[in-house]
Amino acid sequence: MGMPKEMRRLLITVLGGLALMATACGTPAEPNEPQPEEEEEVVPDRVTGCDGAAFLDPVGALSEDGPWPVGAVNTQVNYSETEVWYPAVRGSQSGQDKLIYDIREVMPDAEGAKIADAENPWHHCNCYRDLPLDENNGPYPVMIFIHGTGGYRGQSLKQMTHWASHGYVVVAMDHPGLNLGDLLALQTSQNLERDVSNLLVALDALEEDLAFLKGHIDMNHLAMSGHSAGGTAVATEGDRAKVLIPMAAGGAQAGDRLAFSMVLAAQDDQIVNYASTQTAYDQTPAPKLFAGFASAGHLLFSDICELGRGGGGLVQIAIDNGVSNAFLAAGLYDGCNAGQLYSDVGAPIINHLTTAVLDNILKCRSEPHDLQAIADSYSEVIDFSLDNGTSE
Repeated sequence: MGMPKEMRRLLITVLGGLALMATACGTPAEPNEPQPEEEEEVVPDRVTGCDGAAFLDPVGALSEDGPWPVGAVNTQVNYSETEVWYPAVRGSQSGQDKLIYDIREVMPDAEGAKIADAENPWHHCNCYRDLPLDENNGPYPVMIFIHGTGGYRGQSLKQMTHWASHGYVVVAMDHPGLNLGDLLALQTSQNLERDVSNLLVALDALEEDLAFLKGHIDMNHLAMSGHSAGGTAVATEGDRAKVLIPMAAGGAQAGDRLAFSMVLAAQDDQIVNYASTQTAYDQTPAPKLFAGFASAGHLLFSDICELGRGGGGLVQIAIDNGVSNAFLAAGLYDGCNAGQLYSDVGAPIINHLTTAVLDNILKCRSEPHDLQAIADSYSEVIDFSLDNGTSE
């Protein structure tokens, strides 16, 4: 049996302290003296989840990246660009470049070409293209994410890659009629219920580009999350998903498989009224929680305010470069003002809360994360409410 994790941490702390003392005392190493070995990486313990599934136990705080590097595979589902982020083999990212998404690729070709590389709001991902899936752990729970109006499959990378680094397979697509490219082309006919159905069929079948997941995902432990219109779309998926997380949208409806709903809202949201979201939460069946974020707008639950921040923001860059109909997105560009909560601060809080819920439900934690304590640790979280569905 290996050394307990807490003892390993203590030993590393003590050794690190001794090294600092030696440096402070000005004791240089002799030229031929053997140099101290690099600090050994702390190997995460393995824990058992639902139905005997195996996972790596995070070494750091739950708000930080998890123990897996994140791989990314691009495919198509019913002719729509689809991305899968997943837990990859530890160390397989060595020597690889992190993936950078080009938002011009989700625009009509003629419109994307108007933005030069130097002005393009590149979207950096804490992930790597086509890393090998970690097949020694799992099977992994699945998260389907649905973007909002004028968004695209990668709009909330900070959240989706975080979940993947903690042992979830995350899937998102560019939804026809809802994505940025279609908005710019004035093609707004959409059917999100059909899109979700197509994704579920593809994930059940696991053919072609998705075949690498066969035997390594658990569709019985499924979550769905969405932002804005995407959050409204997932609200009715409780017959298939165990966890629903609508963001800047509304509440969730009852479902045969629904075990927990998590309703997230922004206090200063000018697109979806905050009080209306609170009312929708009240009508959501328990178990459930509500978390409101102070001084935050509609786009808190995405990376969009961060994109092109130095150039006035994504929409301003598009307008300045003559992208047709870019003004249509301006009305949705809410929450990017000075003094508002951006995703650079907000995302770790959202990640902490959402991952705790996902772990409790989809990994069947024997000692559930204390959701109230997590919320209480952040001053940005207001109007927090937790209803476990049990009477006192």
